[in-house]
Amino acid sequence: MVSSAQLDIPQAIICRYNKIAAAKTLDPVFSPSNGVDSKAFAHALAQPDDDSLGAPVGVYVHLPFCPVRCLDCDNNTSIAHDPAAIDRYLDNLEREVALTVDTTGSGRRLQQLHLGGGSPNYLSDRQLVRLMSILDRHFKIDADTETSLDANPNNASLSQLALLHGLGFRSISFSVHDLDPGVQLAIGRLNSLDKIRDVFDSAREVGFDTVSTDIVYGLPRQNARSIERTMRNLLDLSPSRISCFAFTRATNERTHQRAIDPKDMPSLADKMALFNSIVQGLSSDYVWIGLDSFAKPGDPLSEAQAQHRLRKNWLGYTQLPPSDLHGFGTNAISDLRGYCVQNHLQIGPWQSAVAQGQFPIRGGVKLSGKDRQRRDAITELMCNMELHDYAALFDNDDQQPSTWTDYARDGLLAITGERMTITTHGRYMLHEILNTSSPAHIF
Repeated sequence: MVSSAQLDIPQAIICRYNKIAAAKTLDPVFSPSNGVDSKAFAHALAQPDDDSLGAPVGVYVHLPFCPVRCLDCDNNTSIAHDPAAIDRYLDNLEREVALTVDTTGSGRRLQQLHLGGGSPNYLSDRQLVRLMSILDRHFKIDADTETSLDANPNNASLSQLALLHGLGFRSISFSVHDLDPGVQLAIGRLNSLDKIRDVFDSAREVGFDTVSTDIVYGLPRQNARSIERTMRNLLDLSPSRISCFAFTRATNERTHQRAIDPKDMPSLADKMALFNSIVQGLSSDYVWIGLDSFAKPGDPLSEAQAQHRLRKNWLGYTQLPPSDLHGFGTNAISDLRGYCVQNHLQIGPWQSAVAQGQFPIRGGVKLSGKDRQRRDAITELMCNMELHDYAALFDNDDQQPSTWTDYARDGLLAITGERMTITTHGRYMLHEILNTSSPAHIF
């Protein structure tokens, strides 16, 4: 295993911050106790908003269905083998979309559209066409809409990819996690390198502009040698972008992860070393984007970061200007008009609320002006590695200023005058802990 000493970061600091990240409770911001429920959200949507009137919006659609549950899965998914169950979900999704646009107005242009899950491409061709018909009736989707989806490579045939491209999607991200057979066996996945290569080639053949993937570190049985082999294979596949995620075994919240043998799990320090291997493996061919993603030189995200205009929202890193975001389906998050809310996680409660003509909100938060300024400051810092006026980070009743000075003391940040900069050490570590620094910063 690669030693954390190669990072020149004291192991005690690595362990301390990783324990902070591992101890996070799941999405506390979306607790109903924060006072935002369906009625409050409906009232907020109904209020005129001159700042966003007629402006483009973003849409996220959550499609929770998968054929099997992988052991490392941390999404809210539903294992479904009956197409009728997906049809019923689409029925209710159509009702939810209609409920929203009846309040905010139909025909708004989409700046971004993303399908996530689950495995969105687990839907049949007929169901995919129906879904896009629903969205097309209520929103304006044009050639400038940034359209993307997540996909399971095992479900992606050439004909399906051609259909998705024909429906207007231009970016696709295949969920891979790891290419080592031993690691895949430990998490219950099966993605042969030949299959992944064939799917990548097919996506490019039918015309997708961006063909991306992900890598997860901290998985059972991962080690320096296996992750380095995975990096070499990824370089051979040459994806447009690579998203990087840390895995933490959370058996209390996700009972299926109890099937993972804890003896197979890397240590906290080993996780940092694995991330270092990923960074080193990709450094010659990719630009490190923000804190945890990579893109080819010349990619819009690489250019946006170079020009200090990279942003991040609930759909990920983007070069697009800020916009309201509507989330539809279970688990989906909406972020607009000063509110950030999440739908019910499970299909039953979500479906019941929609059937009653209610927004299917499980909870959320209303952000004050200071909250939004602070969130903007953190986003600027994590996207562009520096912040020229960091006063907003300290002007918050929920956050002790010492947290940021602690980061600086530990070498994760450099503070000079009014300028704050993320150091190389911070870039390795802050992606796991930064979103714990404020309840208002929640993506």
